[in-house]
Amino acid sequence: MTLLNTLIQSEWAKALGWTLIHSLWEGAAIALALGVVVGMARSSRVRYAAACLAMLALLTGFGVTAYRLRPQMRFHAAPQVLPLPVSPALDDRPAASNRNPWDVSDLLPWLAPLWLAGIFLFQLRCLISWLAAERLRRIGVCGPPAEWIDRLDGLRARLQMTRPVMLLESCFAEVPVVIGHLRPVILMPLGLLAGLPAGQIEAILLHELAHIRRADYLVNLMQTVVEGMLFYHPAVWWISRVIRTERENCCDDLVVLTNGDAHEYATALAALAENRWTMRDAALAATGGNLVKRIRRLLSQPDGPRTTIAPVLSVSVLIISGAVALAAWQSPTQSAPAILPLIPVASAPLIEPPPLLIAQAQTAPAASPATSPYQKWFNEEVPYIITDRERADFKSLQTDAEREQFIKAFWERRNPTPGTARNEYQEEHYRRIAYANDRFGVKALPGWKTDRGRIYIEYGPPDEIDSHPNGGKYDRPTEEGGGTTETYPFEQWRYRFIEGIGKNVILEFVDKARSGEFRLVTDPSERDVPHSKPPEAKLSYKDLERLPMKVRVSYAPLTSSVALAQITVQFDTKDLHFQDKENVSTATINIYGRISTLAGRPLSPFEDVVSVRQPTENLHELIEANPAQIYQKTLPLPPGRYRLNIAAKDLVARNPGTYEVILDVPQGAPQ
Repeated sequence: MTLLNTLIQSEWAKALGWTLIHSLWEGAAIALALGVVVGMARSSRVRYAAACLAMLALLTGFGVTAYRLRPQMRFHAAPQVLPLPVSPALDDRPAASNRNPWDVSDLLPWLAPLWLAGIFLFQLRCLISWLAAERLRRIGVCGPPAEWIDRLDGLRARLQMTRPVMLLESCFAEVPVVIGHLRPVILMPLGLLAGLPAGQIEAILLHELAHIRRADYLVNLMQTVVEGMLFYHPAVWWISRVIRTERENCCDDLVVLTNGDAHEYATALAALAENRWTMRDAALAATGGNLVKRIRRLLSQPDGPRTTIAPVLSVSVLIISGAVALAAWQSPTQSAPAILPLIPVASAPLIEPPPLLIAQAQTAPAASPATSPYQKWFNEEVPYIITDRERADFKSLQTDAEREQFIKAFWERRNPTPGTARNEYQEEHYRRIAYANDRFGVKALPGWKTDRGRIYIEYGPPDEIDSHPNGGKYDRPTEEGGGTTETYPFEQWRYRFIEGIGKNVILEFVDKARSGEFRLVTDPSERDVPHSKPPEAKLSYKDLERLPMKVRVSYAPLTSSVALAQITVQFDTKDLHFQDKENVSTATINIYGRISTLAGRPLSPFEDVVSVRQPTENLHELIEANPAQIYQKTLPLPPGRYRLNIAAKDLVARNPGTYEVILDVPQGAPQ
């Protein structure tokens, strides 16, 4: 049961569910196209090839769709650092996005285990059938008369076949069949070689040899595998029936073309009609397909206009799959409140929730709305979990009885076991509040109001905590070549998964004032203590100037998982310093850029040189004609947040310039 729950809750299960839904309309469209070809084509070989291509297209479409809908992997292995917005005023806190409990998309992950179970059953059936066929070629068989071995060799020569074929008589085979591909065997029912005229036996043997020559046994095995994978689709079974029908027709055409006597071959098929064998998935029998239609076809008596159910079937499947996909894709307009995950912590025992507020109201004297227990409940106990709709409804209540009824309904909506006296959700919520007040409170600020308290109440205890209450030191590269950086006291909380945010989320809290209050930060560099640097001696005014630059970043979607970030750096020509050498003025700027994760891991460093050369006498004209110098760099990045650092240095004036910005790379173009 745990394995099933893990499978259903995984992103792969949801992606597989969408793949199965999309395969319905894909298969319907392929079947519709095949129906048109089958209705128009006269050649059995053309219809057979079209049906095989349709089956292959079904499998390919399923694989391509599964690949495109697979869960996106992270670009790097480092944990993802996602900023959480600082909580605004409690009365204006935005509501968490909630989901309709009857949302059709919630059923998609359940399709994955059902599909896997179906594959197992169908492939088990295929394996059993294959084992039975292999057993048939070894049990109860004997060699035929020598004259039929010679005749079989003659028939192989007429079909220009070089592969050896074994002919055996079987006590268990009811009709002639072919088993095997690498070492094919034709099994004839015992007594059939002596019971039918020689001409009819030769026609039947030609039919079986035609199957071997066309490698139909191997194609049939692959066909059954695809049937087992896409067993749920009606179009798959219709396409399989077309393949088997046209396969027999192709072999019949080859027999008539080689033997020249269609009437005698039709008579032989009619003689075998009463001995039809049911093991058609693992072997190829001469009585395969619709025998009556095959005989009429051989005798040139058509059944009338060719009809097919493919158009009706395809249109029906298209309509049904479209409706299911639309229902699953639509977002619900009305949502239920989000339920907080219940994560027990051994170090903090559960506490009972406060007494019912109605009892407090009956025993306490009348109080103003600002100090009433109901306002305390609203402002201090549930500000992080109440929704906007519930907040507005509570503010519109006029009497304490209405407020008491609202509070009871509020907790009952979140009760994991509705109708029971114990509400585990309510107990866990008040336990988190008590824990936050006990562990995270500082001076006059209660723990539930701190950033750590808010995160703890909303998301529960973290999976891992990296605490540095006294700060620390670490080596960090600087522009001057390196050094040791001191940090403020900080903590890193790691959550393996937060619904609506992602996996492997790291939140960092820093105590810059060293007061015990750790504030949530979005930039890991905020934990670094800025170190004072003594001024260097003998610096001129120009040395202290910074090289000004303008940076602009634009994004062009490339695929669903990659976008192109175009970085444009602009320098004003008048800010550059030119060096005159042999009547040629030259300005050179070294550019070094780096894109890194918010955790500080470098991803895409780049380095380049911008050089401007101009005859000295025309330098003034250059500045007027080209007031700006542009440098551009394009880099592919997956969606997410990154930090861009650019350092530029004028090699003539030796004055540097730096620029830093956070990049929000959007989602790429849908495939």
